Amino acid sequence: MIDSQSVKSSFPGEERGFHGGKLVKGRSRQVSCDIEGNVWGVHVHAADKSDTAGGIEWAEQALEGHERLSKVIADQGYKKSFIEHLKKKWKMTVETSMSVRDPGKVSPKRWIAERCFAWLNGWRICDKEHERTTSSSEVDLHIIFTRRTLRAAILR
Repeated sequence: MIDSQSVKSSFPGEERGFHGGKLVKGRSRQVSCDIEGNVWGVHVHAADKSDTAGGIEWAEQALEGHERLSKVIADQGYKKSFIEHLKKKWKMTVETSMSVRDPGKVSPKRWIAERCFAWLNGWRICDKEHERTTSSSEVDLHIIFTRRTLRAAILR
C-alpha cells in the first residue's frame, strides 16, 4: 500500500512547495507498507509535486530488489502515468481505491497506510519537517519505523 501525507516545514530547506488542496506549505511524504504495517519505503519531496510524480520516484527507490512484489494498492491520487510506469517497468498491477462517499469511512485495506501515518503523529520530530534536506527526513522516517518494528518484535 502507498499513500502520501503533506506536512508543514518549520524553515526553508532543500525542497519545499505549496500543496493547494490541503493548504500546506512544506513537504509531502510517500510511505509504502505491507498488510502488517511494516514500512517498505519512504520518499520525501516538495508538497507541490503530485502524488503521481512522487509515486514514480518512490518506485525507483523502494522497488529495487523486490521483484516478487506483484501488486500495489493506492488511492485515487495516483493517476494513469503511475499505474503505467509500474506495469511497464516493474510488471505490477495497481489497485486504486474507489472514492468513498462517506467522509468518516476509510476504504478497505487503505486504513493500513493511514495507520502508518498515525504512528508518525506520536513522534515530535514528525509533527513538522524540521530537516533541511529530504534525505535527512527520509532517514528519520526509516529510524522511527525500524524502532517501531523492533519494539513490536520484542513485545511478541
